[in-house]
Amino acid sequence: MITASGPDLRAATETGVAAAVERLEVPVRAITGPILAGFAALGIYAGLELRGLYADGSAFLLQMMVRGDFFFANPPRRVTHLLQQLPVVLAMRLGVTDGAVLGQLFGLAMHLVPLALVAACYGLLPRGKKAYFLFPLFHYLAGSEAAAFAGIVEAPLASAYFWFLLFLIVFRSAPSWVLALAALPPLSLHEAFVFLGPVLSLGAGWRAHGERSQGRRVVYWALALWFLIIAGMELSYIVDVPDPSSRDSFLGTMLSLGFLVDFGSGFGHGGVNVPALLGIVALAAAWLAGRLERRASLIIAGFGVLAALLVAATAVSDALLAPAIQFAARGLGAVLSLPLAALLLLSLRSSGWAEAWARPAVVPIVLVLAIGQLGWQALGIWYWSRYVADVRAVLSTHRGLVSWPQAVASLPPDRARLLWRFSWYWTNPSLSLVLSPHGKVDALIDNPVAVGWQPFDPANPNELPAGPSFDTGGYRAALAEARKSAAP
Repeated sequence: MITASGPDLRAATETGVAAAVERLEVPVRAITGPILAGFAALGIYAGLELRGLYADGSAFLLQMMVRGDFFFANPPRRVTHLLQQLPVVLAMRLGVTDGAVLGQLFGLAMHLVPLALVAACYGLLPRGKKAYFLFPLFHYLAGSEAAAFAGIVEAPLASAYFWFLLFLIVFRSAPSWVLALAALPPLSLHEAFVFLGPVLSLGAGWRAHGERSQGRRVVYWALALWFLIIAGMELSYIVDVPDPSSRDSFLGTMLSLGFLVDFGSGFGHGGVNVPALLGIVALAAAWLAGRLERRASLIIAGFGVLAALLVAATAVSDALLAPAIQFAARGLGAVLSLPLAALLLLSLRSSGWAEAWARPAVVPIVLVLAIGQLGWQALGIWYWSRYVADVRAVLSTHRGLVSWPQAVASLPPDRARLLWRFSWYWTNPSLSLVLSPHGKVDALIDNPVAVGWQPFDPANPNELPAGPSFDTGGYRAALAEARKSAAP
């Protein structure tokens, strides 16, 4: 028997990989446009409805409004902060002071920048290899969307940039200066590059191995070394993190499954993270469909029914609405990127690995996952819009510091439940300031639970944030009146 060897073996391997991938070219092209358009519309909806203010979002925006500049909260995430905050800072420098408008710009950047980076991956792929887009797309749908409600988290944007950079290295022959510029942001994107950096290093090394030009080989080997240096820098930050209690915040919830089911999360309003559950079921469905090809249609239909039931149940009741757990899933997309990227790199070298995932059933499963995520997230935004309206109603009908019991008592029971479910445990005063109409502050809603730290004490007029965006005169007068009434 004569077997292929050397160049012949490599050519045969590349032919097998190409054949496995090319058979998905047409269906991937068919679903990509509608999915990207749907999530672009969803991101615009989320931004305009101020979902970017959920959790720490309002506190970050308040800091920017007070400073009139960027707010870099975490050193290893400066570039991510910059990309999220740039539209807000530009608007403030053009004279925009309204918190609602700035909040909309903040949310639009949070939700659209990661999507744009994922979409760019599709553009980087040459004809015949568009099926590889399923990797960043699945990371986005199954991982990042599991944390989409908490748009303020940085890992989804960082992992989207990782995929853009990996595709730029592996699938394009970009000029050296473009590669150098693109390789700079990971220095301060996110500490997830402690394990994503070595993956980029492998991708650059794989590309260097296949280059004929000595100069290009040097460029790619230099990139491989650079990404290892970045990983080392991120590791040193994690080891020397200023607050040791937050050292495991990135992976801790992943390992404990706290990102999926946690009924104690968020001071009592946890539950089930439906978007994360959809991603896990999609992964299981893809695996089963690959093993049981004759029953693939039944598996796809079953996944579709489950997704529809979960979305319908959320529409009927907010019991499956657990945004606090989505905050806990903030690193899921980055963690999921590790095995996905490993499978991608293996598929470039082996037709066996390519055929393991490049199966016809994968495309409809991804489409069902996308539809399910779109439906659930759209419902979540609708619930959030009702919550924002209720916060504004409480602020407009009260003066001074509104205690949590007072705020709850002023709303019907079903709306009071939403107020509890969406209120973050330490940001109510910050959110109240941002949502005050035209910056005229007459009332602030207190936090729902006692907190050990908060950026300012809403009961102390001397600690109130100052700046051109706020007029706290009415609130200060109300505080003085309350103290005068309470005096013996």
